[in-house]
Amino acid sequence: MDNQIREILIWGTKKLNNYKINSAYLDAELLLSFVLKKSKEFLYTYPDFKLNKYQIKNYKKLIQKRSKNYPIAYILGYKEFFGIKFIVNEDVLIPRPETELLVEEVLKIYNVGRCQRPTLLEIGTGSGCISIALSKNGVKNITATDISEKALKITKKNSKLNNIKNIKFVKSDLLKNLKDTKSDIIIANLPYLENNYKEKSIKYEPSLALYSKDNGLYHYKKLFKEIKELEYKPKYIFIELNPEQFKPLTSFIKNLFPKSKIENKKDLTGILRIIIVEL
Repeated sequence: MDNQIREILIWGTKKLNNYKINSAYLDAELLLSFVLKKSKEFLYTYPDFKLNKYQIKNYKKLIQKRSKNYPIAYILGYKEFFGIKFIVNEDVLIPRPETELLVEEVLKIYNVGRCQRPTLLEIGTGSGCISIALSKNGVKNITATDISEKALKITKKNSKLNNIKNIKFVKSDLLKNLKDTKSDIIIANLPYLENNYKEKSIKYEPSLALYSKDNGLYHYKKLFKEIKELEYKPKYIFIELNPEQFKPLTSFIKNLFPKSKIENKKDLTGILRIIIVEL
């Protein structure tokens, strides 16, 4: 392998292709930009630029790591979501593009003033991407919770990174420490994968944030039971889950809240992704 950008990119792409990494060329570029601390434009502009021995060694190490399906976001240490940069590591899930739909739907309700007192509670905030994206788009009075202290540390770092000052952070197992909180909108992107679900792309992400019993619905069912017990109930509840879980969870919600209105939303790929419950 030569030490020029052009040749190194060819080598990195080929290596990742050999390991069936779908985004081989893009990842090879991102990793090389990361090693050189340069933009992708620099790679295109100076294809003959030569790397030193340390840079080549570092690049090879990262390509090897990526070839084992280690997430590119964890290697780079960040992920963009809703046009905002977020710090990520193995303590939090990597923000997914499809979750942007959740933010969009909450903003629709919030911006038309359909709640008398627009207070918002996010359960299972992880990296904080949902709450921070909402705050960046004008939502005030947000409380973001997570059961993981490590996740909340990342959330607070992301809040500081993005100069967010209107989010209150609380460590809580669902609503356990929030019995007296009055929220008009509750958002939850809880674990919803079945315990036997295995996929290479998620094996490095925190299992605490991924898996749930009862066909992946244990956490959501528990949350709705806890909402039922609240003295002050939210006007709207927004959740994300898998398409095959919509029917059983909708039935469960209807049993708890017979008068509720339930709306389903599809993501850009046409897959059912969001349930909106109006109480």
